Amino acid sequence: MPDTPLIYTNEFVRAMADVSSDRILERLLESVHGLSVFPEMGSRLIRETVIERFGEDIRKLVVSPFVIIYRYDGNQVVLLDVLYGPRVR
Repeated sequence: MPDTPLIYTNEFVRAMADVSSDRILERLLESVHGLSVFPEMGSRLIRETVIERFGEDIRKLVVSPFVIIYRYDGNQVVLLDVLYGPRVR
């Protein structure tokens, strides 16, 4: 089964560029790769304020202390943003 295509939004790319720890950045990138293989692994239990910002049908993947916010439509993963965890868990 081929990997699911990953679409990177500008917000996601900017947020990743702001991560100052190489170790955390590497963990985030590994998790993003994991989404290409298992796109439904993220949780749908998301705070209402995050849903209001990004819309319905989003998922989160915790990579402490950050949270990757993304949408999977059955065909592709759209990476929306990377948020600092304590604000979104």
